[in-house]
Amino acid sequence: MKRRSGLFLLALAIVVAGILAGAAIYLLADEPEATAYVIVGGTAYPVDPATSKAYQRDLQRYGGKMAVVFDEFRTKYEIELRT
Repeated sequence: MKRRSGLFLLALAIVVAGILAGAAIYLLADEPEATAYVIVGGTAYPVDPATSKAYQRDLQRYGGKMAVVFDEFRTKYEIELRT
């Protein structure tokens, strides 16, 4: 029984640590700057045009699937360089 309760406490500690880490990331993360806005019902919502389905579809149409992969890599690399 002692071993089972020890494993239970270990599992509980891992779950609590995961929840705390997720909460910290959520609270400390910066929201990306908006490069465009979409107005719906009189309210402006910030959007990133590079993540829209139309952009992804056009990119794949002209450059293939590898163009989409390289574009995702490029944008993530740019974000890493900014921070």
